[in-house]
Amino acid sequence: MPGGSSGASAASVASDQVFFSLGSDTGGSIRQPASFCGVVGLKPTIGCISGYGLIPFATSLDQLGPLCKDVTDCAIVMNAIAGYDPKDRMSAKINHPNYSSFLKDNISGMRIGLPLKWMEGKLEDDVKNAINNAVEIFRKLGASLEEIHLPHAEYFIPTYFLISSAEASYNLTDTKKVYMGYKKGEIPELEDLNTNIRLSGLGSEAKKRILLGNIGLSVENYEKYYMKALKVRTLIIKDFEEIFKNFDLILSPTNPRTAFQSGQSHEKIIEMIENDVFTVPVNLAGLPAISIPCGFDSKGLPIGMQLIGKPFQEGDILRAAYTYEQNMDHHLKSPLLSIS
Repeated sequence: MPGGSSGASAASVASDQVFFSLGSDTGGSIRQPASFCGVVGLKPTIGCISGYGLIPFATSLDQLGPLCKDVTDCAIVMNAIAGYDPKDRMSAKINHPNYSSFLKDNISGMRIGLPLKWMEGKLEDDVKNAINNAVEIFRKLGASLEEIHLPHAEYFIPTYFLISSAEASYNLTDTKKVYMGYKKGEIPELEDLNTNIRLSGLGSEAKKRILLGNIGLSVENYEKYYMKALKVRTLIIKDFEEIFKNFDLILSPTNPRTAFQSGQSHEKIIEMIENDVFTVPVNLAGLPAISIPCGFDSKGLPIGMQLIGKPFQEGDILRAAYTYEQNMDHHLKSPLLSIS
C-alpha cells in the first residue's frame, strides 16, 4: 500500500512519474504516504498554504503540502505555493521566507526533543533501529537531543477522531443537505461544488466518519464528547508550546511500522488507527512536520522519520532534514519492488 489518502501523490513521485506532487494532510496523509513510499512529505503549519479548491474534510486540521524526492525540491515547491489567499478562511497573513535559504548543512547547537515514552512499545524492531540510528547521526552532526514528555499523548487518537469526524459531518453533509460528492459521470466545476453534487462520490470510510461525527455532535453527546475533545485539544496544544520553549524540533517515527500489504488494512482496523499515533497530534496542534526517509526494513520497505517544528518555522525543519539528507543516502535508494 502506498499510504493514506494522498497515497497516489506519493507513489507518483516515488515511481518517477512526476517531479513533485501535492497532498492533503488531515491526520498524516502527506507524511504517512511519504514514509511508506520512501519520499519526502511536508505538512506545513495550518494556514501556510491555501486550501481553496480542496474538498474539506476537517477544516481546522486540513493542510496541503508537497511530496518530493528530496528536501531541496520540497523547499522549491514551498516557495511557489506558500502564501496568503483571501479565498481560504484558514489562510494566514504572514511574510513567507525564501525556503531554499534554509538548505544548509549545519545543525550545530540545534535542540531536538525525543518523546521516548510516547514511542515505547509501539514500534516494529526495524523502525526502532532506524530511528535510533538517526538519533545518533543527529548527535554526530552537532545537535543536542534530550528526552521530552507529552502528558496527554494517550488522548491523541480519540481526540483526533472525534474532532475530525465532527468537522467532516458538517463539511460533507451541511445544513442545506448538499453532499460533497458528485453525480456519476459528472465532474463539476469548482464554483459549482456547492449546488450540483451528491453523496455518490463518497466512499465507505468517509461515510463512517460522517456517522461518527453525527453521533458526537448529537444533543445527548455534544457536551460529553465533542466539547470535552475540544478541551483536550487545548491541553495538547499547550503541551507542545511548553516543549518548544526549550526545543527547536521534535523527532519521532512517521509510522510505527512499514507499509501494509494490499488488503491487509481491512483485516487489521485497530493497527490502521494506531498507525496515526505519531502524525495526528501535529494536526491537532496546527504544527508543521516533515517525513524523510531514514532507512529500510528487512523486506526492503522504506522507513520514515518525522521532524516536528514550531508554528511557521518550516525553515528549521527544512534545515535539519536537509542536513540529515546530505550526510545519508536513503533518499537516493528506491524501495524493492515485488510482483505477485
